[in-house]
Amino acid sequence: MQLFVNFKCVIYSESCFTKKYKGGINMKKKLIIGVIAAIVLLCGIVILNTPRFYLEYEVSDHYMANGQIYDEDCIRIKNCKNYVVMAKIPDKIEGLPVREIDQSAFVNKKLLTYVDISDSVKVVDKYAFYNCTSLKKINLPKSIKYIRKSAFNECKKLKKIEFSDSLKRIGA
Repeated sequence: MQLFVNFKCVIYSESCFTKKYKGGINMKKKLIIGVIAAIVLLCGIVILNTPRFYLEYEVSDHYMANGQIYDEDCIRIKNCKNYVVMAKIPDKIEGLPVREIDQSAFVNKKLLTYVDISDSVKVVDKYAFYNCTSLKKINLPKSIKYIRKSAFNECKKLKKIEFSDSLKRIGA
């Protein structure tokens, strides 16, 4: 399998984007271009897969569960970018625990297929994953105590959800 293309610039024109030689681009230049392209690609993948890049959140001084207010500085996930296919809800953002996935945070995310929720999350609010039509799998940790109404409605490809014994309430 050939990993590079042999460019030959017979005519000196502005359409060739590298320095032109009669014999084409030399191997050293091809290697440098390849390495730079690989670095740019890897950096883009790492940045796009960082939860702080694709999740919108807010810092809160409390979270609510079962009508009770818990005073604690924490993070509430508010939204997710539309292009996300796999989402990881981290334990902490900005050094604060992620406690809640807010109302409609992932609503209508048509490309989302998998969600991994960390052990710090306690509440999945109403309509959190509503109409995520490609969602096939979600990892719900034992820490989840409350799932509010219609959190997973219209997730047509989601065939099975495993709930832990620590779940206290699930909305209708």
